[in-house]
Amino acid sequence: MNHLQERLKKIFSDKKADILNNGNKHKTIPEGKLETYLNKRWKLVQRCPSGDEAVIKLPS
Repeated sequence: MNHLQERLKKIFSDKKADILNNGNKHKTIPEGKLETYLNKRWKLVQRCPSGDEAVIKLPS
């Protein structure tokens, strides 16, 4: 039973980011929240020209 629990835990942790973002790979966020997402291992794709938003993608 313990082996099954460990396997399920791995499967769910691998898919957690996908679930939290409704299956989307990219997200636009306010520039002020960028550091928070980067600390959670999201990747910066680009900063918007206006300077007030950024596009990030799920950690791979």
